Amino acid sequence: MLSSPVTVQNILRMSTVGERWCGAAQGVDNVIHLHAGRRMGLGLLVNGQTPQGFHGAAGELSTTSSRKWIRSYNKLLDHPLGIPSSMVGAKRGTATGDARAIFDAAASGDARALGAAKTFARELIMGIESIFALLDPEVVAIGGDLARVGDPIVEPVRRQLATLSP
Repeated sequence: MLSSPVTVQNILRMSTVGERWCGAAQGVDNVIHLHAGRRMGLGLLVNGQTPQGFHGAAGELSTTSSRKWIRSYNKLLDHPLGIPSSMVGAKRGTATGDARAIFDAAASGDARALGAAKTFARELIMGIESIFALLDPEVVAIGGDLARVGDPIVEPVRRQLATLSP
């Protein structure tokens, strides 16, 4: 028998808590954690808590947003290093193919791969524009395969987010 309360969360909510604990958002109370790769999603911290909402779906991507992100990911796979797949993911938020080689090449300085990664990142940021304006986060942490690119996408994403902030 546990004498402490136990809460069950989804992986993106927990990864957002992890970013606050020992990642890019250490000690920060208002965070958007954007996970971009074969699985798309985001996690939120509002005043240090993961919001649940009435149905437990606060912060979940709508079907429309999820489809837009998957379209962006599939467009990214048109890059020569992209590995498209004929297997379509059955779960919402699952893209097809694998862009890790693109992100790795971008991180190594490949100009074409970096351009593709930056375009992908901009499209993702536009997908969280309303959430960004509503939450006014202290930090937007990027996780998933897109995080492989590292510093080369940080400044363009920062500039884009600055244009969204009041």
